[in-house]
Amino acid sequence: MSAADAVTQDRVYRALKNEYLAGEFSVGAKLELAATADGLQSTSAPGREAVHRRVGERIGEADPGGGFRIWQPLPRQLIQLYQWNAHLLLSLVALIPPSELADRIGHFDGLAPPTSKTEVVMRTGSIFVSLAAASGNSEAVAAIVHINERLLSTRIAEIADLKESVREQRTLTNVAVADVQKNMRRRLESYHERRIQRQRDSLAIVNKEM
Repeated sequence: MSAADAVTQDRVYRALKNEYLAGEFSVGAKLELAATADGLQSTSAPGREAVHRRVGERIGEADPGGGFRIWQPLPRQLIQLYQWNAHLLLSLVALIPPSELADRIGHFDGLAPPTSKTEVVMRTGSIFVSLAAASGNSEAVAAIVHINERLLSTRIAEIADLKESVREQRTLTNVAVADVQKNMRRRLESYHERRIQRQRDSLAIVNKEM
């Protein structure tokens, strides 16, 4: 591969990734190789490479109907991923001094409310990354960043009421409490349990229909 080819592949990959992070792909959306190449003014090879990299990162997956699509997780997969995310965050919060935890969360509490579903999800992801960064563990940061990206489309899709999601986020970042560490743990547990229960309910419905 020439240096020019490598630069083009990286450009196409980053452009595709940025579109995804901007919330432009819904859960299960087709990843069209030709459209990706045409839209980014490249040949088909860099577009194919970009899509394959997304599959390797577990953001994309093979589509049963042919080609590729954005990851469309099953309820069991989401339960496990939310459980893992909760376990990581709860472990990290225990390592953060209360004063630093209050500073980290207080930063988000002072921001203007998000005005779109994508903004809510991106800010929630930023809150989680900030908690990981406060622990001083770079591996934890990388793990949370990857989970955020894998869940981005799902988190956007699960928002039924924007105002309610903004209220939930404000509760998550409220520092006007006596024990910020204890309260943060409780909020993180509640945040994840609501989503886990939603997937358990989905499983129950599927099992009942079988």
